[in-house]
Amino acid sequence: MFQERQSFERKESELDHELAVCKFLSGNDKADIILLSEEKKKAAVISIIGHLRDDGTTEELFEQNVAHLQRILNDANLPNDLLRDRDGKFIDASFYVGSNMTTIAQLRALRDSGHDQRRTIAEGRLFGFPETAVEGYINGKRKDNKTLPEDVRMSDARAFLNFRLSEDHWADEWKTVEVRAKTIESLAPEIYEATIKEAGQDREG
Repeated sequence: MFQERQSFERKESELDHELAVCKFLSGNDKADIILLSEEKKKAAVISIIGHLRDDGTTEELFEQNVAHLQRILNDANLPNDLLRDRDGKFIDASFYVGSNMTTIAQLRALRDSGHDQRRTIAEGRLFGFPETAVEGYINGKRKDNKTLPEDVRMSDARAFLNFRLSEDHWADEWKTVEVRAKTIESLAPEIYEATIKEAGQDREG
C-alpha cells in the first residue's frame, strides 16, 4: 500500500539516531533516507534482502527488519510503497521511497516497464545521478575507480559514491559526490562517520 506524506515536521535528531543504530541498512541507504527527508533527493529504492540458507537470517527476523524500516519511513513522514519478492531461500522487500507520491508512481512505472536505455536515464534522474554518468554507464564509457587520482581514491567522500563515474566527465561528477558527503556530514555526523568506517571495512575485505 502507498503511504502518503503528511504535513508535519519530523524530528531530525530522532530519525538520525534511529538510523544510526539500525544494523540492517547500509550507510548509503541511511544517507538516502536523510536526504529524502530533507527533500534534497527525489527518490530511492531501499531494499532488505534475506538469504535464509546461508547468512542465518530467519523469516521472523526478516519481517522484524521490514516492519522496523516501515516505521522509520512513516515516522520520517516519507511516502513509500513496499514491494515483496521471494525466490526459494531468497526473500526481498524493496521500499520505493520518494519526495512525493507522484515520484513513487513514476519510479514504480519505470520498474515495471522492463529494461531499456530510456528507463535507465529516467531512473538516474529520479535518483539524482549526473546525466553524464548515466550516459557513460549506458555507452560503456565508465571510469575505472582504480585509475582515479590518489586524493580522490583516498577521500572520505568516496564512501558516498553510489553511481558509476563516467570516463569523460568523472571530475565534474565527483563534485556531486562531495556535495552528498558534505550534506550528510552536516545533517547526520554519526551516520557520516559510520558510513566512512563501513566503506573502509569493505575495501579491506
